[in-house]
Amino acid sequence: MKFPSCKIPGEFLFLLIFCLPAFSVNIKNHTDWGDDYAMYLLQADNILQGKPQCENGYLYQEYAKGLGPKAYPPGFPLFLSVLLALGGFDVAFLLTAISIVAVIWLCISYFLFQKTLPPLWTAFLLLAVFYSRDFLLFKSELLSEIPYAALSFSALYVAGRYSPENANYRKLLLLLALVFLSVLFRSSGWILLPMLWIHLLRNKAPLRIKSLHIAGTFLVPLAYWGTSKIMGMPVGISYGDQASYITSETLWRNVSLYAQTLSSPWISFEITGPILGVIFSVILLITLIYRLIKQAEPFDYYVMGYLILLIVWPHYTLRFLIPILPLLLFYYFFAVRTLLVRIRKPFVSGMVFGTALFIFIIQAIPAFAEAQRYSHKTLPGPFDADARAVFDFIRKETQAQEGIAFVKPRVLAYFTQRPSLILSADFSAMENREIMKRNGVRYILLFRNGYPYQEGNEKTLEMEDIVVFENETFRLFRMNNL
Repeated sequence: MKFPSCKIPGEFLFLLIFCLPAFSVNIKNHTDWGDDYAMYLLQADNILQGKPQCENGYLYQEYAKGLGPKAYPPGFPLFLSVLLALGGFDVAFLLTAISIVAVIWLCISYFLFQKTLPPLWTAFLLLAVFYSRDFLLFKSELLSEIPYAALSFSALYVAGRYSPENANYRKLLLLLALVFLSVLFRSSGWILLPMLWIHLLRNKAPLRIKSLHIAGTFLVPLAYWGTSKIMGMPVGISYGDQASYITSETLWRNVSLYAQTLSSPWISFEITGPILGVIFSVILLITLIYRLIKQAEPFDYYVMGYLILLIVWPHYTLRFLIPILPLLLFYYFFAVRTLLVRIRKPFVSGMVFGTALFIFIIQAIPAFAEAQRYSHKTLPGPFDADARAVFDFIRKETQAQEGIAFVKPRVLAYFTQRPSLILSADFSAMENREIMKRNGVRYILLFRNGYPYQEGNEKTLEMEDIVVFENETFRLFRMNNL
């Protein structure tokens, strides 16, 4: 396996320098309500305190499994625990670390595509990714997608340059370690294992050598199982719970929404409408199938598996596309370059490049400006004055064991160190109160002016329940007769 030579291409240096503003923008010392990041921080605190991952204050309920599992894979919490130990809970510091990882992701992406695309094409591709509106806004989120992307791309790079024909078990162990770390950061990392099996089976090495290499890949699930045991990961509660949400309606919704989304990182959907999304999807699938048949690289198998996962997964969100944005755009660049090579008309090539550059400029400039504005805008969230006031009251005036029902239970658990859950609108008030009693929950916190999914909390209140705190944004109720 050859790693990049010490001679650094000029196109790469230009790309790296030109992208630095994209990585430095949108770093702020606050965040929105979210909820996932709070779970990661809860688990990171548990690591620092030597507590099991599932003892994080989030009172997981089967009816609310759409919020996520009882605990996320421990990789990102481990990463955050190191940062918290170094700098404490400083959002800007944490987001700066995420941005540094994004720079590493950029570098790995460049060398991943180097074998297939010319340097200038690769540089332009990555400029389009890292100056896209979706990336510029997403990098302000304290989530695992960017570190996962850097690790999974590293695994794909090493896999593409490893062959069992020239077996080197140290390099194989490096590859397996990168796959293992990817799995630790996100469960979608498991897609890397079948990718690796297909890559090894299609290799020209003898069957005995292929079999030994595939057998070696089972070190990854064994290592994950051992790590889960050591870190006190919950048993029986995982992403498998989400399977009950998978329906034919879910599949069709995901296909249509992701088809629509495929063009929106670079051209507004209001401009393109659904037609361009369909065209982009067809080009992507045709190019992917062509490469799988003709000249497959490990990342082609990975993209195939990842797209299948996106379609069957019961939840749709743009953040799921972030870890494969460079790969998605690669197929469009590959398709265009293949056509231009066949046409061999400099005028046509110039027109294509000119059009692409025009689209990039008219998209990148307002996207960067919006990201700058976003970084200075204080978002409604746990750092605004009203939220800090109610959290401070809860910490001072309630007992540590008294739980609180809130629409963002993991945020509340992190910022108040109190157990928290969300109640369901599908249950009666009596059933919800029984759930509260069973879980030791004595309070309900509501947004005064309503909030999505807090209907279950609202319907559970009775006349006898007492308002113990209120401000312009919140009302905190202590429950009677529990």
